[in-house]
Amino acid sequence: MKEILTLFFIALTLSLSAQFHPMLDAQGVLKDADGFPVEDGPQEMTFRLYPDAVSNQALWSETVTLEVSGGAYQHYLGSLTPIDQRIFENTVYLGVSVEGVELTPRSTFTVTPYAIALTGCTGAVGDVKMSVLSPEEFTAENGACWELMSGQALPAESKLAGLTNWQSLPDARGRFLRSFDARGSNGNDSERGNTPIPGSFQNDGFTAHKHALSWPSRLAPPFAGGNSPILSIMRGVYGCSTCWPDAITFLPMESGDPPNLNILAHTHDIPQEGGTETRPKNINLYIYMRTR
Repeated sequence: MKEILTLFFIALTLSLSAQFHPMLDAQGVLKDADGFPVEDGPQEMTFRLYPDAVSNQALWSETVTLEVSGGAYQHYLGSLTPIDQRIFENTVYLGVSVEGVELTPRSTFTVTPYAIALTGCTGAVGDVKMSVLSPEEFTAENGACWELMSGQALPAESKLAGLTNWQSLPDARGRFLRSFDARGSNGNDSERGNTPIPGSFQNDGFTAHKHALSWPSRLAPPFAGGNSPILSIMRGVYGCSTCWPDAITFLPMESGDPPNLNILAHTHDIPQEGGTETRPKNINLYIYMRTR
């Protein structure tokens, strides 16, 4: 039977590749039940990270064959299977198995888990980045402290939540970003009011405007200049003796119709063209915010 005499970490090392995955230098000594170092030679060892001291559900694992000399071994955890540094946001326990038997007790880390979780993180909390990289690719390049802005719940323990009191991230998917204007009603973003909130959502809208309408082809006035008997009669009927000819749109009249047809009762059809939204030319990108 073998047991671990010592197991400790002496360094926290970044991978030299472009991806930010922590590698932890694990060293220990294997001894048999009588307290003597195990024989020199290869030993198949499996390293696992657990959320607690008794769970059977490993957060990460890798198996490697190590050359043991005088019972001593050394291995960089994460050198074969990348470690997602987000698992270090909480305390984790290391389990070591030799020839399929896990040694006891499990060991807790002697480095700050939160520091490991932020390994490789770029930028500062609250920063926003646009990228063509998917969330998995972005995390590999920028660290695990960034989140896609998709309206998801924000953990209360995240630093961003403590700074902003937000319970969720803004949902930036399919939306345009707008620069914050603190001038309120007197600024360029007047409809947000005098106490604008950074990160707040504003629905779409259209500024007040008018449409100029030309004469419909089927509703032309009877005579150029408006000097028609029908127009003269209607001016008198509606008390509009000073109306200009082009102020009234005439409905077409069938032959023999009486001249008192209500010429004010009419409609205009304005065709709608295009899609379902108003937008400028644009390029779509992923938008991330650093939360930790």
